[in-house]
Amino acid sequence: MKSLENPQDAAEIRARIVALSADDQPRWGQMNVNQVVCHLREPYLFALSPEPYALVKLPISPTAAKLMALRSPLPWPKGLPTLPEIKIGGEAMVTTTFAADHATLLEAFDRFCATPSLTKDHPFFATMTHADWTRWGYLHADHHLRQFGR
Repeated sequence: MKSLENPQDAAEIRARIVALSADDQPRWGQMNVNQVVCHLREPYLFALSPEPYALVKLPISPTAAKLMALRSPLPWPKGLPTLPEIKIGGEAMVTTTFAADHATLLEAFDRFCATPSLTKDHPFFATMTHADWTRWGYLHADHHLRQFGR
């Protein structure tokens, strides 16, 4: 299974992020490309910060949600739930210019990939190991990069 722990998988995602352009149009969803850049950046920064997020109540247990999201070989479907902070209009969705936001996404991505031990709780999945975080980091980016044909 692909993961940002694997240098080849991290390089693949990084190259796909680099390939994003300000003119890219979504194949689905409501976010424009600059919003998706910020939407991708903020969870990487969250995982790196000491600030906790409250657990979001889902209709299934966090363990079951984590297993379905991180262990399934299928790509994530469209329309999955997301945190209010990283939805359009959310407090973390303040965009500047595409170039500036794209650069800060790449910086956050590189820091995330270089961090040797990510073990912070996830708002949907609760307890996360480093392997869980790096698998999530791959899947979340892959999902939104596919949204923009990358």
